[in-house]
Amino acid sequence: MIYKKGHKTNRTVMMENAVHNHFSKKYGIDLRAEQSLPNGKIPDFSGTFFDGKDTPVETIVVEIKQDAPDFFSGCGLNFEADCNYLAVPTELVGFAIAFLREEFPLDAYKVGILEVTNTAEVREVLYPRRSMNGCWRIRRSRILAGLSGECRHLLDMEVS
Repeated sequence: MIYKKGHKTNRTVMMENAVHNHFSKKYGIDLRAEQSLPNGKIPDFSGTFFDGKDTPVETIVVEIKQDAPDFFSGCGLNFEADCNYLAVPTELVGFAIAFLREEFPLDAYKVGILEVTNTAEVREVLYPRRSMNGCWRIRRSRILAGLSGECRHLLDMEVS
């Protein structure tokens, strides 16, 4: 549970808790709030996806923006992980997509968009796209967990 501290609004705290719960329940990832990255930058959330054997597979960063001026505040936008997400309220989804395309024209596709509703539900509007070595592993591992051996083999042939 993330609690209000300092400059955070109630809306920011609600969005942080929604995003934290989303990654915990859907992917089993415990995101850490405001932890410094190796490059010294501090995103809103960061975490690591493990392969089930305590081996880190890829890193995740989530930046939360609650209103349009927040995009230009000079805080955040640390998209330096394997999987990068921008979490925004429903009314800012279109703005966030346009902002990424304009401000990061060569890298916009590397950032996924999470929509956080007023009821604290999180919807993955856009997945970050990378090579097969990137964020695909999270989705692929969840897909494979539910498939039989024969189907798993076909998927491996298709994406390898």
